Amino acid sequence: MPLQSGLDHHLDINPGNVEYYDRDYFIMDSLMTNNAPMTEENVKLNLGDVEIHDKNSQNYDTYELLQFDMIHLKSVDKQKWKLSNDKKMIGQYNVQKAETNWGGRHWTAWFAEAIPFSEGPYKFNGLPGIIMELSDSRKDYSFKMIKSENLPETAKTPFSFFIKKAVFIPGEKYVKTKIMYYNDPLAFLKNMNITLTPDNWAMLKDGTKVNLTNQKEVIATQQKLIRDYNNPINLDEAIQYPSK
Repeated sequence: MPLQSGLDHHLDINPGNVEYYDRDYFIMDSLMTNNAPMTEENVKLNLGDVEIHDKNSQNYDTYELLQFDMIHLKSVDKQKWKLSNDKKMIGQYNVQKAETNWGGRHWTAWFAEAIPFSEGPYKFNGLPGIIMELSDSRKDYSFKMIKSENLPETAKTPFSFFIKKAVFIPGEKYVKTKIMYYNDPLAFLKNMNITLTPDNWAMLKDGTKVNLTNQKEVIATQQKLIRDYNNPINLDEAIQYPSK
């Protein structure tokens, strides 16, 4: 099954830290600020992982949503890059090629020394300039910088509500946590004290409505989606889910 395409992300390089997150967090933040009702249309947002690290550090804080429960992970992520003499133009920027094997994939990056930040999408860092293009050899992932701007002040963080409620999960318990979520993808209902009846329904992140009548069917569908989209950027950390 193909991965999602055309997703917009923000890479905020702040005075003290660097934040990487989905643009849809701005939409969700606006909805929550204005107490907007959660409808089928506005709930279908791509709220992927949030990656935060201090400037000049490879110590990452990852925040991952499991439906409406957010977990917090810590990791150290650093790539060993091999610089190439190959160069090309991306817009007005002269960029240079670099390659690395990381996370179970072979990656090719094009970085611009003219923008002197050793940052890039997701957890990629360490080059003598910002990464403007990045892709893996399997063609599963491709990132391109579409806009760069210098803001006069640090922008408001749109995901602060979520990370304040995040539960820290030690690395050795991550797989167990994900398997538990796979076995019961509706566990968040209990955490939110939501009781399903034939007439009382809840809505999942993808807009699916679930009530007591279709609960088993929804669980089976969610489990199939988890298996079908089990192709993380860190391929060597892909979880072996039960087949049924």
